[in-house]
Amino acid sequence: MNKFCRWFCAALFLAVGSPAIAQDAKKPAAAKKPAAANQRAVNSPLLKAVEGLELTAEQKVKVKAIGKEFTEAMQGLRKKGLNQSLTKQRTEAVKKAREAGKKGVNLADEVLATMSITDEQKAVLKQASEAQAKLQEGLAAVLTKEQIAALPQQMKATLTRAANRAKKSA
Repeated sequence: MNKFCRWFCAALFLAVGSPAIAQDAKKPAAAKKPAAANQRAVNSPLLKAVEGLELTAEQKVKVKAIGKEFTEAMQGLRKKGLNQSLTKQRTEAVKKAREAGKKGVNLADEVLATMSITDEQKAVLKQASEAQAKLQEGLAAVLTKEQIAALPQQMKATLTRAANRAKKSA
């Protein structure tokens, strides 16, 4: 019985003490410095998907440069007033315009016309769209057809359209 009590106490000590010891090793959350709103990382699902592909060393360098340029452009736009509520408002306007049957250039014009925002905000949104298009065209130029085919359907369609746009403008 005495051995059982010892083992039970040791097991209880380990069960209760282990999480407490493990928590001491972590830094408190307050010690982390929050990044400024305009300095936080730019999330691009397209860039993340492309980074998941098997790329050559040359492609990796080019994709990294394209991503850096896009990130810098978007951070600059954040300083000019691009924020989450503005992009959310734009997303809702795009959804309504698509439901109304708008496509392409008509869609973009309809979205900006229906949003109740300042001309400066409209300019920022337009610049964000241009930065996104530049990202897409750059990635389409770097990737092979096989690599584009390995992407999810929506991204594949986006890069195919971007490649066609680049060919028309060239």
